[in-house]
Amino acid sequence: MKLILHKKIKCSFIILWLLQPCSLAEAKNKLFTKVTADTTAMNYYSFNDHREIEYSRFLALARSQVINICEKGEVYLKAPDLGKTAEYEWKGPHGFQSIGKDVLLQNLFPEHSGYYTAHVAKAGKEYNARIKLNVFSLPLYKIGKTEFRPSEKVFVATEIIEPETNYSWLDMKGRELSRLPSLELGARLPGKEYYYFRAERNGCAVKSLVEILISAYEAAPKKSVTEMLRSIK
Repeated sequence: MKLILHKKIKCSFIILWLLQPCSLAEAKNKLFTKVTADTTAMNYYSFNDHREIEYSRFLALARSQVINICEKGEVYLKAPDLGKTAEYEWKGPHGFQSIGKDVLLQNLFPEHSGYYTAHVAKAGKEYNARIKLNVFSLPLYKIGKTEFRPSEKVFVATEIIEPETNYSWLDMKGRELSRLPSLELGARLPGKEYYYFRAERNGCAVKSLVEILISAYEAAPKKSVTEMLRSIK
């Protein structure tokens, strides 16, 4: 059985087999590309209508779903309670198995991505469904030098580790200052200033608080070897 999808409140979805897949705030629910299957070997059942339905009717109702979630997030997959005689079995990537009615997937990483299938045996019949889970890694980056002298131009260079990453610099009020990976401010007065650096990739965003320190004094100029020898005498 494929997934029949209807909207429900509180970020949940009623999937007429897998119910209410909820993720963390940064996760986004999007539609599956249609999953192809041998329809002659499958039974289709509407839990809204409480009856079997024809494949043509299923196509009119069904919308396959994919869940996109960020690294370290969680997803709750809940199947309907069909009574004590129903037997449930879940399978997923890397040998994942569960015989419970509901599945809570926590602390997810990209290697947990893949298809999760549900199987139920009820009253001598078998029903099947599957849902795809994509777990995206959080953006990686390195922020360079953040301490400067008063006469020195403030330029904070950021190294982006992964391609196709969107980034921005924000002030403490959340106003966007730049969409470049590095921040250029020019010379500043001595003191500390704070900014946010935000990176986003595949819908997963991270934000870092960056402290920029402007020294209260100029660094003493470096002496040549000759000058150092003279000072010793």
